[in-house]
Amino acid sequence: MSVAGLMRKKGGAGRMFRTIVTGLAIFGVFALIGAFFGYRYLKAQIPHIETIADYKPAQGTKVYAYDGQLIAEFYKENRRNIVPYDKIPRLLALAFVAGEDGEFFKHKGIDPVAIVRAAFKYAFTGVKQGGSTITQQLAKAFVGTERTYTRKLKDMLLAMELERALTKEEILYLYLNEIFLGSGAYGVESAALTYFSKHVWELELAEMATLAGLPKYPSEASPKNNPEKAKKRRDYVLGRMRADGYITQEQYDAAVATPMTVTPMKEIFLDKAPYFSEKVRRHLQTTYGNDRLYDEGLVASTTVDVRASQLLDESVYSGLRALSRRQGYTGPLYRIDLKKDLDRYLARHRRAFGGISDLTIRRGTLYQGVVLDTAKDKATVQVGAVKRPLHLKHMQWARPHNPLGGWANIASTDQVLKPGDVILVRATDEQGVTEELDHRRTDLPLPPNFFFALEQLPVPQGGAIVKDPYSGYIRAVMGGYDFEQSEFDRTTQACRQPGSAMKPIFYAGALEQKDEQRKPRFTAATMLLDAPVAITDLNFKPENHDETFKGEVTLWEAIVLSMNAPAVRMFMDIGIPYGLDFAKKLGIKSVLRPEYGTVLGSSCLTLDEMTDAFSHFPNQGKRPYTTYIRKVTDRDGNLLENNTVFYDPFLSGPEKLERLIAFSKRPEEQNMSPQTAYIMTQILQDASTYGTSARASSLGRNLGGKTGTTNDSFDAWFVGFSPDIIAGVWVGNDQHGVTLGPSESGAKAALPIWMDFMGRYLANFPKTDFRRPPGIVSVQIDRRTGLVSETGRMMHFVAGTEPTTTVEEKDVVDPSQMKVQ
Repeated sequence: MSVAGLMRKKGGAGRMFRTIVTGLAIFGVFALIGAFFGYRYLKAQIPHIETIADYKPAQGTKVYAYDGQLIAEFYKENRRNIVPYDKIPRLLALAFVAGEDGEFFKHKGIDPVAIVRAAFKYAFTGVKQGGSTITQQLAKAFVGTERTYTRKLKDMLLAMELERALTKEEILYLYLNEIFLGSGAYGVESAALTYFSKHVWELELAEMATLAGLPKYPSEASPKNNPEKAKKRRDYVLGRMRADGYITQEQYDAAVATPMTVTPMKEIFLDKAPYFSEKVRRHLQTTYGNDRLYDEGLVASTTVDVRASQLLDESVYSGLRALSRRQGYTGPLYRIDLKKDLDRYLARHRRAFGGISDLTIRRGTLYQGVVLDTAKDKATVQVGAVKRPLHLKHMQWARPHNPLGGWANIASTDQVLKPGDVILVRATDEQGVTEELDHRRTDLPLPPNFFFALEQLPVPQGGAIVKDPYSGYIRAVMGGYDFEQSEFDRTTQACRQPGSAMKPIFYAGALEQKDEQRKPRFTAATMLLDAPVAITDLNFKPENHDETFKGEVTLWEAIVLSMNAPAVRMFMDIGIPYGLDFAKKLGIKSVLRPEYGTVLGSSCLTLDEMTDAFSHFPNQGKRPYTTYIRKVTDRDGNLLENNTVFYDPFLSGPEKLERLIAFSKRPEEQNMSPQTAYIMTQILQDASTYGTSARASSLGRNLGGKTGTTNDSFDAWFVGFSPDIIAGVWVGNDQHGVTLGPSESGAKAALPIWMDFMGRYLANFPKTDFRRPPGIVSVQIDRRTGLVSETGRMMHFVAGTEPTTTVEEKDVVDPSQMKVQ
């Protein structure tokens, strides 16, 4: 080839090279421009770093008892507890670093080596391997979790921004409070409570490593659902911690040898005070809205006394259990075919209740068991792996259910039980089975020869509420015997007839009523006629409970013995409009029917209203500002609501002064005179000593109260108080018109619940007297005449209204009136 040809060929190659270089340069420029605008586009879509630095993750509301115990948390579907970084153990943070991002303290937000390694592994094996750093995982919380390349680029970009703006410790703080760790738990504190019932600062090394193994597989490696995989993940994390020098070989060996166990946190809401907590939730929801309730970390400090709540729970259940046994046995929960279904039943029982053995079974706890066989004097019942007898002599209460009565002798166990019956039983022994409250003694060990006793869930329902009549703090609420069975709160949502428990409200109104000279129209010694009374137009003819009449009686005796005819005559005298207005003053919000039967409790109202009205008696006639909540703050501690009283012991000195000033500006409702309140208190104390609730005197305390029973024993009430506390109890059936039984009454069905609670609760209080206001005189009064008598009953009067004539003086003729023959 000629020289000219070679030159032409070389010149063509040069032009091609220049063209390629030019093309690459142009492509590079456009790539840079595209990258620049892509960067600007992506950066505009990620949050500003200031927003992240001030990030406050969604956090539910925490509710605390009066003594500071956590009693409830309200959140949407996820639980999150924010914990300060200085509370997070250094070893826990290092466990997450070792398990998730070994180069965390070296990289600037992304780990190129890890990204390339993950890409090659996916390209050649099809196996996806995470290449995200801890900072990138944190970034996902702000840019989303959709599986796209755009989202991945946003992760990387935001991760680098985070690394420039925040310290490594600040990144770890956000990450460890944000990461999802399964079972609805977000953040390490929630996970520690969920899996181990511990705070993060209480965790052992093995438990820390277990949590650190969860981010990649929060469900698959859950120690609750898959302990084997959880252990593998835990041991992997421990191995990485050892390799990185965070723990010693000895620490590693000890942690790896630790069994994989979980201690799930109890459902606090159900365990502490569920009916009370639900009232708080509804108040917060109404006042602050759903978003603030479930997302903004409100803190509610409440008035509930956890001890009172637990005692009330036990008392309500015990009272309803005893009533239900008086009504008879309702039958098995269901039946199975032993030949076909026993193995399947036992497997289902094991999954639902865990493995129950002779070593784990506890006294007092109700267990579901199956009847294997029956004989004349005993049956054999299996609970889990435990087979024990159930003796005939201990099931004599189990006649066919009939509230109307009809006792039947149980001569053989097969009159009550059949093989295949699935029933409720409790484990006990010869001593325990004879004790009425043995079902509470869960801490007492069982002897080797323990056996089962037949139980059942109560058919009737009940409600009870406890209040401080001075501060208005509501101390405990039981809206039923089991919140899981029924969330319906029978203290505030059930409108029921109170029977004779209504009488003290109207009698107090009578003592307050004045004549034209502003003198009381009634006193404790006012004579009322106990005789048949009939209002023909209304077909109303009340009778006394014992169907007898005593003639003229004092107002004191009419209340103490709960007489109906004198109450109606009193109500007719004071007038229906006056009586209804007075009841409203005392806090009765339900509509009371304008009829004479209202004085006997014919109108329905709630237990909450009744206890508010009765609170006036020990509180010297003042209306209590009842509340469930002491105060509410936001997550930053800013006060949103404050109902505390100035003598609240948990307030600081400045807070008490502030509340004292606030109370001085609050209008005080003196709805009856202190003297009337004291007189009614003393009469109701006598009712709890000599009258329908005389059994209460066995508690040896200064107590007052009133029973109530409606016609046909549909409802049974007792509302009573001490100088320190007031409590009300209702017992009945949710279905209206269903009797508790002809022999049931407020004194038999409701009063024992009240006594059981008050006796145990007041054991921690010194015995005190009701406060006596000035202007009260006490005189012994003859109950037959209402006159002064040295052998009469002590009654109390507003000074100047007491009788002065003695029984003897009444019988002496005035000499000036004698006729001379």
